[in-house]
This record gives sequence, structure tokens and C-alpha cells, in this order.
Amino acid sequence: MPVHNHPLTPSTHVHLIPKYRGLNEADKNFVDGLHSYGVRSCHILGYLMGQKGGHAGLGFCKKDLYNYITRSGKAKMEDVGDAYSALCDIQTRTENDHLFYCKFTLDDMGHLNNLFWCDGASRVDYSCFGEVIAFDATYKKNKYDRPLVVFCGYNHHKETTVFACALIVNEKTETYKWLLETFLDAMYQKHPLRVVTDGDNAMREAIKCVFPNASHRLCSWHIHQNALEN
Repeated sequence: MPVHNHPLTPSTHVHLIPKYRGLNEADKNFVDGLHSYGVRSCHILGYLMGQKGGHAGLGFCKKDLYNYITRSGKAKMEDVGDAYSALCDIQTRTENDHLFYCKFTLDDMGHLNNLFWCDGASRVDYSCFGEVIAFDATYKKNKYDRPLVVFCGYNHHKETTVFACALIVNEKTETYKWLLETFLDAMYQKHPLRVVTDGDNAMREAIKCVFPNASHRLCSWHIHQNALEN
């Protein structure tokens, strides 16, 4: 054999060479089992490192694990559909977070129409900082062409705090009324004192019906953008 003109890779670093790197079937089964119960990827990596005596005994790196979990999730979504996968994920979160809240509606064909969700931390944040809320519909910015609505506010550190999110079927008044009523139900019927939106007419009508005592204000950014356009 020809003589190497460089030092050989130490045995402790062989697992970093792509040819010898990867999860074996036992590792994949272990990862799938923990991930199905909501264990975070970083914690799964820690468990495996503890079992195998550190990075050198893993046979793969952090990126390999995260890529495998991502590919597995995408494969499952393709098999059962995005809506079913989302509801399964929400079910798992509900089991791990007793304050997690979710509500959805179906159309006449049984297809998912509106989906609202918020976790326990968001509900607690709203109970403390929910006097003023802002929400806006980011329309057709996802592959489903559905408006994504994010309810947010500010905490005592003047940091943006997300209270809840929703995917809705359209931007009609009735849809927004359902959304705001669901939001109130999730937040134990605590009404905000101020509501900031982009001035959408359907939003305005829904706010009048569901938050009759709240002051409705327009977002300064949208006012500025409208002034520039007009």
C-alpha cells in the first residue's frame, strides 16, 4: 500500500466522515418512538449520547439526527395529509400541555376549514398582558392560500408576545366573528381594552360585535403604507 502523506483520522472522529456516518435501524426506531411522544430533538440527542458514551459512540452528528426527523415528518405528512398531521400534532401537544387550546371547523365535505390554536404559555401571557392586542391576516403567504392570523401584544419588557394563531378559510365577517369568539373562549372570556388592526372592513364589523367595549385603532404602519401608495 502507498504510504499516507498525512495523519489518519483518529478513531474518535471517524463518525464525522460522511461515508461512515448515519443512524442505524435501532437508532431510527428509538428516535421515532421518543419523537412520537413529543420529546424534543435536542433531548433525544442527549439520551443517545448518554447511552453510547458521547459523540464518538453515536456514529452520526446532530445534523444527521435533525435531518432524519425532518424527513420522517415530511414522509408521514405525505402519507396521511397535512390537515390530519396537523391535528395529530395538536393532539400530542394537548397531551403534553394541559392548557393547550385548539378549535377547528369542517366544511360539508369534511375538509378542514378554520383552525385556531394557542399553548398554555400564550394563555398565561394574555392574562397578564392582554389589555391591548393586535392582529392581522397575512393573506396567501403559504401554499394553502389561506389567511394566517396572528394575535399578539407586548409584555412588560416591551417584547412582542404571541397570544394565538389561526388559519381561516376566508376574510369574511362571519369567519372573523367565529375567530374572535374562539379567541375569547380560549382566553377565559377576558376582553381586550384596545384592538389594533389594518383597517379591514370585515375585521371592523366583527370587532364591533364581539368586542363592543374595546377601542379599535388602526396600525400606524398600514396608515403609512396607504399614505405612500395614495
